[in-house]
Amino acid sequence: MNPITLLAVAFLLFLLTRTPIWAKFKTQLLLIGGGVLVFWLVATGKLHALFAVVAAAIPMAQRIWSVVRFWPAVRQMADKLTGNTTASAGNHSGVPDGPMTRAKAAQILGVPEDADAKTVRDAHRRLIGKLHPDKGGNDYMAGLLNQARDTLNG
Repeated sequence: MNPITLLAVAFLLFLLTRTPIWAKFKTQLLLIGGGVLVFWLVATGKLHALFAVVAAAIPMAQRIWSVVRFWPAVRQMADKLTGNTTASAGNHSGVPDGPMTRAKAAQILGVPEDADAKTVRDAHRRLIGKLHPDKGGNDYMAGLLNQARDTLNG
């Protein structure tokens, strides 16, 4: 992208965020700017690059989303691997440290504490299908899900 285009985009962003009059037309300006960008890509023959970026971003976003949903468990795993005990002491991740309790198990599986066995089994199957080591997950996450299932069913 040439410097003039970058300067125009920076100026447009400045107007959208700093000027009250232009802020009213933010949606329209973004749509027009997107249309101009697509037209410029078509005119210069570089539209295929945009499609390639979008096509590459979709599977990557799906993979990242599955990790982000289980961020507390990932953080605990990272703390265990690095031996970081200070991070565990001030854990604000939403998943308490210590032994597996019914509350912790219910939080991991995303079910109420008093859920019946079928609800627990369905939640476990749904999550293990995404986080099993054969599906790109890891042993820690699968073990955590299994332990949560056993805690709620036992």
